Amino acid sequence: MQQASAHEGGFIWHATGSGKTITSFVATKLLAQSAIGVARTVMIVDRKDLDNKTKNDFGNFAAEYNTGLSSRDAVGNTLIVGIDNKRELVDNFLSKKNSNTIIITTIQKLSRAIRETREAETNKFEKLKGEHIVFIVDECHRAVSDKEMKSIKKFFPKSTWFGLTG
Repeated sequence: MQQASAHEGGFIWHATGSGKTITSFVATKLLAQSAIGVARTVMIVDRKDLDNKTKNDFGNFAAEYNTGLSSRDAVGNTLIVGIDNKRELVDNFLSKKNSNTIIITTIQKLSRAIRETREAETNKFEKLKGEHIVFIVDECHRAVSDKEMKSIKKFFPKSTWFGLTG
């Protein structure tokens, strides 16, 4: 929490099978529901199958610990927003109700949304440039290239990044 509030990222390393998914759920939940000024918490995964697995696992954890379960409607959501496509991601980023939710998406959807916004030369995401967005990247050693991360950081200059690996 202290690192996120100071805009300092880091790494969380766990061996395979040691509880990385539950650790990432708890970390994202705490960040999403904290009072440290985090506007949005985004869990990034690198593959569609991992996207579905993460949404299901986070949903199960949320239900098990009575912390809220996604209705997939960003306005009515209490904790988890699973993003099925680029359009949903853009809509969710632009919605007002996001400060207490965990957005789960793939790096491909995020990169596509940013690329299309840049190509269209719209200021669609302009309000997000001043927001403190925390990105948590699962399998960070392969999910986001250095070039891609720099590009996203340029687009969201107040973002903080945490990588999960193991």
